[in-house]
Amino acid sequence: MAITQEQLDALNIAAQGKFQQAIEKYDMGFLGQLALSVTSTHASETYTGLNQLPDLDKFIDEVKYTQILGKSHMIENEEFAGGVTIQSKDVEDDNLGLFPSRISDLGTVAANKPLRQVIKMLENGNNSSMGIAYDGSNFFATDHKDGKASYSNLLTGSGTTASQFEADFTKAVAALKRLPNDAGNPFYGDLSVSAANLLVVVPTELEIVAQKVLTTTFGANGADNVLKNRAQIASPALLTDPNDWYLVFTGSSMKPIIHQNRKAPEIVLPTLNDESYKKHLKLEYMANTRFGTGWAFPQLALKIVNG
Repeated sequence: MAITQEQLDALNIAAQGKFQQAIEKYDMGFLGQLALSVTSTHASETYTGLNQLPDLDKFIDEVKYTQILGKSHMIENEEFAGGVTIQSKDVEDDNLGLFPSRISDLGTVAANKPLRQVIKMLENGNNSSMGIAYDGSNFFATDHKDGKASYSNLLTGSGTTASQFEADFTKAVAALKRLPNDAGNPFYGDLSVSAANLLVVVPTELEIVAQKVLTTTFGANGADNVLKNRAQIASPALLTDPNDWYLVFTGSSMKPIIHQNRKAPEIVLPTLNDESYKKHLKLEYMANTRFGTGWAFPQLALKIVNG
């Protein structure tokens, strides 16, 4: 028995609803801490203005202006797609089983794809596989050169024990505060490097270690823990390296990474005229989205490498 148009319409309405609900309830908070989201209207976007804003000088005869240009940096949009199928006999027998849940999961996967790309960029930021920074170096590098400034945002850690993490965190915060802008002045001269603006991103293997260092009231020796609440902690399961971690400054309108959204996730619904149905008696539901990711200011993040 063939699927009727009425049956397919009902199934597609349910699928569209489940997919959209998953998109709407997805929490974009963590992505927003790591990446600046912008709207894209072309196949690629070119960004200028990645130079530091000037200080305010004493007014005497005329105002001094700094042109917001900087080096240009192009980010191309990419298309991502995936889908699920359902056999026509299951629709005929009203044996949908987990199908509604799988469509909901497909929406979650589509909504989460930008974060997957951003985490992938973090992990590969010390090589060129995910692109290079606007100054021509890898995003995490020891040899950044920008205008009058030379600096490193790639640190070698001392290990993964609590005492080693404590020492490396202290060193990393100091290094972050000392990073220069393209004029050679302190990048953080006008920014507050407070606990609310610092995010430690660790793999699951280091989550408990980070919590011991940054959330407990007393240290291992019983003394007051001066690092308590010194930074926020995030431990995404997407991080694959068990030893490396990141220190990210979140208190700026700019972020380490740019996420440009060309097309929001959408679901493509099947019809009775599709080849997959006419030849294989399968209904295909596809999710797709288009976006691009690229690097912004290297001074906004440090990578700490442990072996």
